[in-house]
Amino acid sequence: MDITHYKAQHVEMLTAIHDMRELAHAGLVEHGNEIAQHLLRLRAVISLHLAREDNLLYPEIKRHGSAKMARMADAYQAQMKQLSPVVVGFFDRWQKHGAIAREPEVFRQGANTVLKALYFRIVKENRQFYPEVEAIDARA
Repeated sequence: MDITHYKAQHVEMLTAIHDMRELAHAGLVEHGNEIAQHLLRLRAVISLHLAREDNLLYPEIKRHGSAKMARMADAYQAQMKQLSPVVVGFFDRWQKHGAIAREPEVFRQGANTVLKALYFRIVKENRQFYPEVEAIDARA
């Protein structure tokens, strides 16, 4: 199964997280609006990515994958449904102009929790889920 597009989106998301971290280390007050712009772009990529997974990838896995893969797809989808509102709520709060500069430490605490969870989710998909998805065609 070709998941090149999903993997490219993961790279884009991880790059955005990395860039925001670098900006945060350089100063949240000074770079808050730049970070907010990254959050806005990251939210757009994540929204598209999740919609494609829900509407295309997971149904395709359930049609052509094994029962094990269908269960894995269900588990990943369910986990993301729990994480997604937290991530979107974080983006909604902090993507506004000046919001980070007004409460830099509150932002830092939230980012350390939310962006770290998102980061580890992406890494887990890249290492555990996507190799299995790519192998579906090979097993057929």
